[in-house]
Amino acid sequence: MGGFDRDRLNRDLIPEGFEPGTMTVIGYPGDIEKLPEDLAERERAPRQRRPLGELAFSRHWGESPSFV
Repeated sequence: MGGFDRDRLNRDLIPEGFEPGTMTVIGYPGDIEKLPEDLAERERAPRQRRPLGELAFSRHWGESPSFV
């Protein structure tokens, strides 16, 4: 998940000596209308995701798995 504040996360939640590698959201989507306008606009924008073939590999590095 992108778009999280790594520095704030390290400062407020992660013990010293550890570093977050990934982040996952747990819960339900909230009301977009309650967000500040800049964040609401970002939430309404079309998602831009990397193709799965760039992230998942099979047998050899860079070789896309058959399900992609």
